[in-house]
Amino acid sequence: MTVALVSTLGDPGVRAKVIRRPKDGGMPLVLLREDDFSGQDLQMALAAAARDADLYGSDPDIEHLRVIRSTPDDHAVFASTPALLALLRAALPLEIIGYGVVKALRIYTSRQSPEGTS
Repeated sequence: MTVALVSTLGDPGVRAKVIRRPKDGGMPLVLLREDDFSGQDLQMALAAAARDADLYGSDPDIEHLRVIRSTPDDHAVFASTPALLALLRAALPLEIIGYGVVKALRIYTSRQSPEGTS
């Protein structure tokens, strides 16, 4: 997946967006506010990306958009991710279609097959 820090997400109440597009190999694009993102925002976006992949498969046939409206004072408790947040803050510029050149980090993950399958 690609995690990118962008200047705006449109609505000021939106904390993150997750976009999955056809023909992108199912690679989610996670967008966070560059000047105001938290570990909670990132974790909620990553969870939304995983749920979307579970629901619609690894290569969707239409664009999927998940909007995260978490706030730092939400009651959910999330483990902090200081190392990943530091990597994001130090990320190199990358061209993101529709957002221009922004700080972005590509994160590669692999899914395990369910037991008994290959």
